[in-house]
Amino acid sequence: MMKASEAIVLEAVLLALPQVSDDLAGQTELAQQIRQIGAQLPQDPSAAIGQLQAVLETQPELQAAYQASRMQLRQQYPARERETKYWFDGVANAGAANLDLSLEAVAVLLLTTADFRQGALALVKQLRSRRQFAAAPEDLKGFLDLLERAAHPVDAQTLEILQALERQPLTVEGLAYGLDLSVERVRSRLRSLWQARYIDPVAGSIWRRILPFFKPSSADQAIDDTTTYFTLTARGHFRLHPLLGIRQPAKAALR
Repeated sequence: MMKASEAIVLEAVLLALPQVSDDLAGQTELAQQIRQIGAQLPQDPSAAIGQLQAVLETQPELQAAYQASRMQLRQQYPARERETKYWFDGVANAGAANLDLSLEAVAVLLLTTADFRQGALALVKQLRSRRQFAAAPEDLKGFLDLLERAAHPVDAQTLEILQALERQPLTVEGLAYGLDLSVERVRSRLRSLWQARYIDPVAGSIWRRILPFFKPSSADQAIDDTTTYFTLTARGHFRLHPLLGIRQPAKAALR
């Protein structure tokens, strides 16, 4: 059984790989090395995790993604590395017949996939679709939420728009001026974000901003560049701050 400190390293690696999947696609030997490490993980988890850490030292972009993921996990679970038992322990047999949800099993699937980003998305979809998943621990569900978001990176300009709208409602023209972008580009990004339910017009129903799945399709709705003010929905806020929406473990709350 791997130590809690080793498990959190592995979890951060799993969150980092989808973020640099495009870069690894052009490095066939490196991607193959990672897959081989994944295949060896069940035999010697400690050795495999050590090999993954060695890979990180040679890949600056992967290392940066790993460090960011590690920091997020530390903020979410500050006491985890001091614990002797990891939250994935025993999950495989927790009433989920034929569905191994242990960290080791999840890691093998993710590390040995042909495409780290698409593999992560496929795994999340597969696990969530299983009937037994309803009984899975909340921390596992939270990890899959993080994994899904890691596999859906937000480009820098879209991130700037979301951050600006988090500070205050703005129009297309206001965003274009503030971010030094063309009106056409901002309008296109806003329409995509509106369709994805990350933003909503300020005049929209408060229930649509809190529960954006009630919002009708925005594909045919007009955006006025000067008078339509947009703000984040709860979904958009969670896209910017995914860890804030994950429930803290009960035992952590008691500390």
